[in-house]
Amino acid sequence: MLTTPSSILLSLGSRTELLRVPLRLAIADRLLIGLDGATPAPAFVGAPWQATLAQRLESDDVAKAWQPWLEVLPTGVQGLQHEGVAHELQYAPAVAALQTIRSERAELGAQLAAAPEDGLRFERGVSLAHTRAFLLELMPSDPWASCHAFVPLVDLCNH
Repeated sequence: MLTTPSSILLSLGSRTELLRVPLRLAIADRLLIGLDGATPAPAFVGAPWQATLAQRLESDDVAKAWQPWLEVLPTGVQGLQHEGVAHELQYAPAVAALQTIRSERAELGAQLAAAPEDGLRFERGVSLAHTRAFLLELMPSDPWASCHAFVPLVDLCNH
């Protein structure tokens, strides 16, 4: 019998562990005590997780440890290739969600930037957080024991 990848996935039960990665490899939006090697300060008072992760991508510790991974990440802001075609989605909730993400992304990029020319770089970081970060459940069933994180290399599994 020939087993295809889709039939393999269908035969897996929920919560089946497919991959285990050391938590110390995560680049988290908040401290993973003793695990990720850094204590990320919030990007600004009340900063959402996306802003903190965008700021972490620019930090020296991440640049030093993850340079090869950083080099293969997409260079531009993620989203529709030509965002002007959003109205062609023909589904009002999707158009509204895209517009909200776009405006939040631009606003966060501007807040993170020390200079106006840095805004696009941080906007890219926010879009990478939206498209490549995971919600890590550190203690099952405890929503307070979770954090958002990049998990280099594992982020490529959905592409």
